[in-house]
Amino acid sequence: MSKLIRLLKINTPKYRINVAWRSEKLQKVFSHKLKLPIPPLEKVGTTYKYDCLCEDTYIGESIQQLQNRIKTHNQKSGNTAISNHIYGNTIKNIPPCPEYTTAITTAFGVQPKPGEKKTFINNRFTILQSGLMKTRDRKTYEAVAITIQKPILNAQVLHRKVSII
Repeated sequence: MSKLIRLLKINTPKYRINVAWRSEKLQKVFSHKLKLPIPPLEKVGTTYKYDCLCEDTYIGESIQQLQNRIKTHNQKSGNTAISNHIYGNTIKNIPPCPEYTTAITTAFGVQPKPGEKKTFINNRFTILQSGLMKTRDRKTYEAVAITIQKPILNAQVLHRKVSII
């Protein structure tokens, strides 16, 4: 603004101009609806549900992006309830899910590429709630969802107990 005033004084010396201004936040000028939405898999602080092809379900929570949590569930060495269900666990004597194995083999062949496996498992997850940045809030929401829906894969997983009156 000071450069503009200096230019006016140089180019129009006989005119006396008083300039007044105030700063405005961009928030007032632009609508919040113009902000790009966050893709579901990039949301943080989520409570999510996994629906397997065999009708078994799992409800979990995570502060990290959902796509990163899904990567952990999609690894044979992940040692999560979902990875144990999908790939089996010889130590815990859990066989792999035959419906999941059959479906992914039918869709992508015997040796699916990592990207194909990622896309296949991503479609099995749904977000129940996002934006829960406090651990207590996520754990409570997860506990209520588990109490109401009673998912089979959560039976062996430690979670907060909630009684609904």
